[in-house]
Amino acid sequence: MINTEDLVSRNATFAARGAHKGLHILGNGNLMVVGCVDSRVDPSHVLGLDLGEATVIRNVGGRVNPAVFRTLLMLAKVREAHGGDRPAGTHIVVMQHTDCGIKDIAAFPEMLANDFGPDPPA
Repeated sequence: MINTEDLVSRNATFAARGAHKGLHILGNGNLMVVGCVDSRVDPSHVLGLDLGEATVIRNVGGRVNPAVFRTLLMLAKVREAHGGDRPAGTHIVVMQHTDCGIKDIAAFPEMLANDFGPDPPA
């Protein structure tokens, strides 16, 4: 079980290594990944990505939904704030996976309605 002391120690190690120095907030390239929050399928590990190589958005089910579009608009503003010198995500990977927990909430369409479109029961 991970506790707060573990996290603080890990963060101190990360910061001491300077692993993030020289990396841009939007990633070094033109790759964006939309993936699931499932801890078994971290896009960086699954796709072999290095720190700063891609912008990653994660949500339940790894779906492109209204929240993803809002995030993309915000990232465009971040890009503008940094002089617009970074490429947009010209390669977008939508990464879904088997045995996804989103199927477990199919019986609750009211939870899915706002993001995925099915009409909630009347």
